[in-house]
Amino acid sequence: MGKHTRIYNKFAYWSVADCVCTYCRHYNRKKGCMLTECCW
Repeated sequence: MGKHTRIYNKFAYWSVADCVCTYCRHYNRKKGCMLTECCW
């Protein structure tokens, strides 16, 4: 992003519920998390 990029609808607040493993791209339904350490 450049210095003149405007971001609308910025994410202002997060909670623990936003960090659920099922939303992670490294999560596999059959095998679980594929990482040894959580990236979130």
